[in-house]
Amino acid sequence: MFKPKRKQIQMTQKLFRFVFAMAISLGAAHASAETAPDFVHPLDFNGSNEQKNLTISTIEKRVEANLCSGPIVFCQKSTIRLTENIELHAFKALTKEKDRAAMDRIIDSQCSSTSKYCSYSLIHMLYINATQSHLDKLTWD
Repeated sequence: MFKPKRKQIQMTQKLFRFVFAMAISLGAAHASAETAPDFVHPLDFNGSNEQKNLTISTIEKRVEANLCSGPIVFCQKSTIRLTENIELHAFKALTKEKDRAAMDRIIDSQCSSTSKYCSYSLIHMLYINATQSHLDKLTWD
């Protein structure tokens, strides 16, 4: 019986998260950081109840707009809730990161007025890729 190695499982999970985030992002245009006053930069998050509520509200609005309109519609409550949790988890992870320059570059490129791919989960994946890819080595395994 085939039993995947831990590294294979991790790579599959990363790929699934990326594909899932891209599918969500393709659903509809996301609000951009430039045009959305409710965009909370993860590194500017201070943990106040006001910012927590704003972040949750922003995630709920974006997820529903993305899943319930556009060419690809996934407007089931369970899918919406799952996606909201993914976005909130990604936001929380981003608040603990340190490289502001890298994060700002990613947010600028993904959340500009010409981009449709502004989601915390995508920002998180790209941030991890940008800051940790130098640690990975290409292997034959």
